[in-house]
Amino acid sequence: MSRLKRFYYNLNLVREYVPKWGLFEGLREFYANMVDADANFTLEFPSGDECIMSSASHPSLENMFILGEGTKSESTDTIGRFGEGAKVGALALTRR
Repeated sequence: MSRLKRFYYNLNLVREYVPKWGLFEGLREFYANMVDADANFTLEFPSGDECIMSSASHPSLENMFILGEGTKSESTDTIGRFGEGAKVGALALTRR
């Protein structure tokens, strides 16, 4: 049994949104957010099935799950700007 507590958030996206996105695209979006948030992030691969991304920066969950809400909208030197990458990436990671 997993020791992790599960949380469920309504992303207000239909499951069929970006239907061709899968594991690669989901991880790509989370990676892009890590690069934007903290240049000193770490990636760990404890096994072939796991990837742990760690950063000292922690986004507000309140803002993280609202489409179009982001802190980088005025930035020209970040990968993301529109507050959708992590949300759509999370959707893609729910697919098997």
